[in-house]
Amino acid sequence: YRCPDCGRGFNHCSNLVVHQRSHLEQKPSICLDCPKSFTCSSQLIRHRQIHSEKKP
Repeated sequence: YRCPDCGRGFNHCSNLVVHQRSHLEQKPSICLDCPKSFTCSSQLIRHRQIHSEKKP
């Protein structure tokens, strides 16, 4: 699957769909603890770890 905007190739259609959001600046996965948002839920899950880490 190839992105019509930049030509990047993907093995799965779903990965192309997520990638295309970056061209449209769509970020539907929103952090509830800060104003950040992400194009896919896996990025949000990784980001949320900074909020759950204990600070000294």
